[in-house]
Amino acid sequence: MSDLQQHPPYDYAFCPLTDPAENLRILKITLSSSSYEDKVEGQILEFDEKQDLEYAALSWCWGPRDAPRTTMRITHNDQPYDFQISVALDSALKQLRRYKEEYFWIDQVCINQDDFPERNNQVRLMAKIYTRAKKVFVWLGEEREGDPDDLDVSADGGAAFRFIDTRVLRLRHFDHLVKNEDTHNDWNNMVELMKREWFSRRWVVQEIALAKDAVILCGSQRINWEDFADAVSLFNEAEEKRTVSKSIMMGKKEYGHKPRYFGHIAALSATRLVAVTNDLFRRRADHEKVALLTLEQLVSTFTAFNASEPRDTVYAVLAIAKDTMPRTSHANMRSMVASYKITIQEKFIEQLSQKIVAKSYYVNYEQPISDVFVDFIDFAISQSDTTRALDIICRPWAPFPAMQDHLHEDSGSPWRAVFDSRASTRGDDRGRDSLPSWISSITGAAYGLEPKSKRMVRKNPDTLVGLPPQRNYTAAGNRELTNALRFEQGVTKFSKYSHLDGIHYHSMFTEGFVVDKIENLRTASQKGNIPEDWAVLGRRYARDGEQWQKLPDEYWRTLVADRGKSGNPPRHYPRLINHALESHVQGDAFNTQEAIDYSDCQAVSDVLERVQSVIWNRRLMRSKGGRLGLVPKHAEKGDLIVILYGCSVPVVLRRFSKTKEEVKHEADTKLTRQQKIAARKIIDTFRKFVAKRKQERLEGKPLSPHQSTGGPPVGGSTNGMSSDTQIDCSSGDINQNKDLTAMQVATEQQNVEHVANKVEPMQEHESTRAHAKDLDTISISSERSVRMPGAWRDTPPLSRNGTDIVAPGPIFPQSVAELLGKSASASQTTTIKSTDSFSISKHVEPPLKADEYTFYQLIGECYLHGMMNGEAIPLQRSAEDLAKQRAQEGELAAVREATRRVKETGGEFMKSLKRSMTEPATKAKDIQKPEGPIEPASFIRTVFELR
Repeated sequence: MSDLQQHPPYDYAFCPLTDPAENLRILKITLSSSSYEDKVEGQILEFDEKQDLEYAALSWCWGPRDAPRTTMRITHNDQPYDFQISVALDSALKQLRRYKEEYFWIDQVCINQDDFPERNNQVRLMAKIYTRAKKVFVWLGEEREGDPDDLDVSADGGAAFRFIDTRVLRLRHFDHLVKNEDTHNDWNNMVELMKREWFSRRWVVQEIALAKDAVILCGSQRINWEDFADAVSLFNEAEEKRTVSKSIMMGKKEYGHKPRYFGHIAALSATRLVAVTNDLFRRRADHEKVALLTLEQLVSTFTAFNASEPRDTVYAVLAIAKDTMPRTSHANMRSMVASYKITIQEKFIEQLSQKIVAKSYYVNYEQPISDVFVDFIDFAISQSDTTRALDIICRPWAPFPAMQDHLHEDSGSPWRAVFDSRASTRGDDRGRDSLPSWISSITGAAYGLEPKSKRMVRKNPDTLVGLPPQRNYTAAGNRELTNALRFEQGVTKFSKYSHLDGIHYHSMFTEGFVVDKIENLRTASQKGNIPEDWAVLGRRYARDGEQWQKLPDEYWRTLVADRGKSGNPPRHYPRLINHALESHVQGDAFNTQEAIDYSDCQAVSDVLERVQSVIWNRRLMRSKGGRLGLVPKHAEKGDLIVILYGCSVPVVLRRFSKTKEEVKHEADTKLTRQQKIAARKIIDTFRKFVAKRKQERLEGKPLSPHQSTGGPPVGGSTNGMSSDTQIDCSSGDINQNKDLTAMQVATEQQNVEHVANKVEPMQEHESTRAHAKDLDTISISSERSVRMPGAWRDTPPLSRNGTDIVAPGPIFPQSVAELLGKSASASQTTTIKSTDSFSISKHVEPPLKADEYTFYQLIGECYLHGMMNGEAIPLQRSAEDLAKQRAQEGELAAVREATRRVKETGGEFMKSLKRSMTEPATKAKDIQKPEGPIEPASFIRTVFELR
């Protein structure tokens, strides 16, 4: 037996949860220990909300999976058992004993982490757990952490607590404090405390936001959350003007005379936590909290918060979103509704006041990670304003853990993020799990931590789409998301890109049009500097190369993306930018950070910070149409610039082609999947019918006419018995008929099982679950329907209105098409009126379809000057009108040619035409769509398949 275990290991079977959807486990700590070093002892008890028991909750950081472990002693029936916990939790529990708190809820102890169904249920209860707790203790760790000889990683947390309590919150002297050089070590301690790992945990947002009372512990020191939050808010406000950095830290040799020694304090997770917990709720007069933010807003905003479990990127904020209610399965719905009756009523009132729709959201830790992320995208799109619903695909939010493959440097090879099998699996026959390009990685977030100093520094530009519900641009005008939107999935086979074979993919189909194509690219901006070759592309230099000429309008507007901090760019922007550019050495890249730090004009520094936030890691480009713009650093010449309906900014797409075998495989898989889904629904419906009829017969209820015949409502006999074999329930001799009823029901069940055995079983998370009305869903009138997350798994891969199955036929049969040079358009219909003349019927728009031989990789959002505010929509309308006009002119010409042939050849032509018209099968067989990818035409509506 190891040193860590001196007793038998504890088993959760000693304390099973009667109902994991309602009940909890609570740790009761033994308080009799006299020394801090004594082993922690206690009991694990089941807790029902009906019990009158007060408990405290612990919020702490688990640390890495391989963190040092120790044991605590759990007693069950007077028998001691060893329970493995992390060393960090052991330290926290030893400190908590000092406060004489006896009952605790602690996630690592109170949830069986190896039981996925239990985890799913308990995660749904997180909001309830922290709301009911009388107090939440936050454990940051011991007072001192890191190397005492290294200023960057060493700090005294206890000293920071004392500094906050005795000096920062003494507001009378605060203005002097932020300029007092003697306080440099105190401010450093405070910032290092704010970098503690606990502040970057994603779960802490709801744990703090829902707490009635929160206390932060650091070693033996403690401080109330409210005091800490106020101190952080005051410090952040001062540091926005870099008061502390410039007045104190920059003058100290030991800090390297850095003008921004602390980095971006506003982007630190501790600062973000203080800010978001203040904005999450509105307090009503009765002190109840009303959620203000949607799930999309929370996930998009909390990029500074990490989760060791990737699925928690979404699950950790479900309980505090105003438009979601976490749930696990239909099985526990009734008990959940009963236990949450009051909560549901409150949420119903809240939704009425805010005119929103709260939807159940499934929690399932056994789902592949990609499915969880696609569920979120689908949900966010369904809940968003339809004119910006696709903005979510441009925002970085998703963690990419344990990736096996990354971005391929070969420009001819599509990018695909493939999970390591230990992180996410789909089963042997379902391919390796991967993420599509339209799920944007958190690595693209504007700010990130430096590995050593943990300073928060800029890593990428700000997103052009902004955070919801913000809308900076209207590239698609008021065009809304169309019914072409759908999701599909499958396993890649027979691809021309061998590294994709065997990888599971997710496709998003959406409508838009090509605006332009990238033609001329310049170097990507490094650290927000303006590269030397940008000026040439922007026509910036005078001919002699000595002086900057007046800034071209399109150039300076492109540098700031034609926006200021809060709207249109101020009129003085071009003057300030011109002043900054004239001051630097010609022929070199313009170092914007140096100009910001040492500028003699604060207004110049402000506009250059705006430039940095726009151009960082982006490339300047000139399109084929001559437009100037900014594109992602991975963009290449030939990439398409596309406007998608429902997206507020243009995006860059890269085309890739499929092989003939790949297209056939996808079509076969799609058909098979539709058949399985249909069979599954039929079986489920029939089982419900059989169960209902059995219950009615046993209760002696009269049978309806269709039931008396032994068949389902749709008509026909399905039980194998003759239609004249009926049961007379009106005679009163019900017992006499019970045997016959049982025989009928048994026969029906056997038939159902026979059919069911022929249908390949589907995984639980792929089964039907979104089409039945949810028991816990509160329905409120809305302008448009809201899809449940996961609906894409059960919806056949058709457009939302089902029109994708329509396949328009050719205008003329093959023999005529050959005579006319195949000039007829498949999107129009011509009616033959007589033997010597033709007439054209009313034009009918067929449903748009994606090119089955092409898919696209989303490279990212882009700025295209002159196309950010709906300017492309009139051009698109004109292009389509012109295309329709040309198609009609082509058809008229074809009709004239056909009429001429009739006159020249007499009746022979019409006889041939009539023969071909009576053979539709031959006609459809002979006229086939050309194989191979088709390049989309500019400004013509297209359905794009994004992977």
